[in-house]
Amino acid sequence: MWDLFDHHVISEAEGVAKPDPRIYRLTLERMNLAADECVFVDDNPANLLPARALGIETVLADGPGTAHRAATLPGLPLFSPLRSNRGLGCHAWTRGWTGLLQAR
Repeated sequence: MWDLFDHHVISEAEGVAKPDPRIYRLTLERMNLAADECVFVDDNPANLLPARALGIETVLADGPGTAHRAATLPGLPLFSPLRSNRGLGCHAWTRGWTGLLQAR
């Protein structure tokens, strides 16, 4: 799975985790992207708030419709991780669920 992502931000290695805004800023820096160029998907609403405050588009992962909602956001090209190994921008792994940031 790691090969699907250009960048990896591991909370344990960084010493900071969601919902601390520093983890989102660090991920944006690593990707060399502005917040408004990204989408963050997470299953915990508390983790979406700081991302949204930084200007990142957010999607609550709450069931089977999540991928469709994320993929059909205005300005976000439909993506498929199977399309190429560069289909997704970043894999931000923390304890539990995985958050994704993807360039629009």
